[in-house]
Amino acid sequence: ERITGLHFFNPVDRMPLVEVIAGPQSSESAVATTYKLALKLGKTPILVGDCPGFLVNRLLAFYLGESLHLHEEGVPISRIDKLFKQFGMPMGPFALLDQIGLDVAEKVTKMVGDAYGDRLPTQTRVTSLVKQGKLGKKSGSGFYDYDSKGKPRPGKESVKRSASFNDHQILHRPLYAMVNEAARCLDEGVARRALDVDLGMVMGTGFPPFRGGLLRWADSIGVDQIITELVDWSPTEDRFTPSRALEIRRSGFYEESASASIEDEELLSGDVSGGTPTGEV
Repeated sequence: ERITGLHFFNPVDRMPLVEVIAGPQSSESAVATTYKLALKLGKTPILVGDCPGFLVNRLLAFYLGESLHLHEEGVPISRIDKLFKQFGMPMGPFALLDQIGLDVAEKVTKMVGDAYGDRLPTQTRVTSLVKQGKLGKKSGSGFYDYDSKGKPRPGKESVKRSASFNDHQILHRPLYAMVNEAARCLDEGVARRALDVDLGMVMGTGFPPFRGGLLRWADSIGVDQIITELVDWSPTEDRFTPSRALEIRRSGFYEESASASIEDEELLSGDVSGGTPTGEV
């Protein structure tokens, strides 16, 4: 009853988010005390349920996993990263993996994969690079090669460019994978409300604040449209099948929830990303 968790994000001094983790037996008073501690530390806390990856890293695993799968299907990493930079991310998924460290990413991928493996695409590229001693920016080589000043330059592509995808598919497959999983998180109580998902993604991953967060963005696209596209992709890959949790939110994630307060809206519309995530603590 007295046990709760605090999950900080690296770099801790720059990332404003902290996840307050409530276990199935955590008392309300213990959770409240932990929440107040996070506020006292100058952080922005969100309350999340206990599960592998908690909230933010669980969703991030689906984003990175789908990006890796696109690469293994033949899409150059430079093209994928460029599209996500244009979308508003501080860096693309492969630059982020190099920044986190591929050895760290491999451990997190295994942990999350063991829990949600049937929904995550299989990939071997990260493990292959780690075995070669290519751990990302810190070792001078990963998905990119780095000069003595840490400036990236394209590494050798390891896959044949056999796939033919348009920019919409490349950008939206990883994003829709997160939206689909976020709906499950809401159903499971891992996230209490859509706003907590959006705060977590903006403050914990650098999701572009001007888009309002992952689920605000999904509502702007239209959840019904997202479901239609996932159904179109699902005959070839089961992981694209829309979850029941997503299906029941066809009208939108914010349609069914209470309106966010002015303070919450200001958090999402301002410059709150703090820094670029480099891993987990």
